[in-house]
Amino acid sequence: MIVRAFTLVEAIVTTVILSIIAAIVLPVLNGAADSFGASSQAERVVDDSTYAINRVIRLLREAPQGGSPGTIGVTSLSSSSVVFTDQSGCRLSGGRLEIRPAGGTWGTLCDDVEAFELRALDSTGADSSASPEQTQRFEVRLLRGGLELRASAFCRSRYGT
Repeated sequence: MIVRAFTLVEAIVTTVILSIIAAIVLPVLNGAADSFGASSQAERVVDDSTYAINRVIRLLREAPQGGSPGTIGVTSLSSSSVVFTDQSGCRLSGGRLEIRPAGGTWGTLCDDVEAFELRALDSTGADSSASPEQTQRFEVRLLRGGLELRASAFCRSRYGT
């Protein structure tokens, strides 16, 4: 009985064929892994940013009523922060978007914020930052990770709700 084994030529041919297959398949696998990583990062940015802007809009919508009917209670207002008379508010602080519920402390909604802008508008659509208690609507812009989100909030207390 003759036992036959691989010859050196067969082993070299097999190695060359497997090397060619690996050279074709590995870049495809690396590309798929890179795409998955990038899409996972983008999904996190979208989720975190959407959550943050929704919380800010809810806070602005529920602004406390001011001293007279049809006004809101604002302590301070700038293009990147607002604080209401019940001490609730939101602000951009060192690249972090922070929020404070009424009677609470400042907490971070999201980090790495590139831009956060608040615009206060009165009933005619004009800027109301000079008299913030007359604000009817807030426009919000959040830029984070190349994603820009915009939203508007009408203050419920202006309408007695």
